[in-house]
Amino acid sequence: MTIATAIADAPVEEARGCGKRRKNRNGRKGGFFRNGWEIAAMVVAFVLFWPAGLALLAYYAWRPDMSTLTNGWKSGARRALADIAPGLARETSGTGNHAFDAYRAEVLERLEAERRKLEEDERAFADFVEELRRQKDREAFDRFMASRRAGGEIAG
Repeated sequence: MTIATAIADAPVEEARGCGKRRKNRNGRKGGFFRNGWEIAAMVVAFVLFWPAGLALLAYYAWRPDMSTLTNGWKSGARRALADIAPGLARETSGTGNHAFDAYRAEVLERLEAERRKLEEDERAFADFVEELRRQKDREAFDRFMASRRAGGEIAG
């Protein structure tokens, strides 16, 4: 066992003002570094170009936990699912309160029915407007043909 391994595996007391420490591979609390290559990379960076070493030290000290990134990814995936398939996303989420979940499901179903009715009305209105355009075009065409047959000027 090397000194670095012993230090990394040793339990670490909370440092005042530093917050919680991350856990190492063994599940125990450890320092900033997760692997030996991180220490080597920082030492090499300090030797070659000290600002790069300082940047690596800052990154190792304040990098986010993977659990935070994973949770962010999961919530983003839930939002994307809600955009693609709203009904499916609603079914997977629940508050745990069965009465509220039933009430919410009832209200959402009523809103969905209202949305379907509005879409149907919108389609009916679009069809009505299209039919008016056709009638207007047909009337204009009939006037044109009548005036052409009469050999006179185009009425307008």
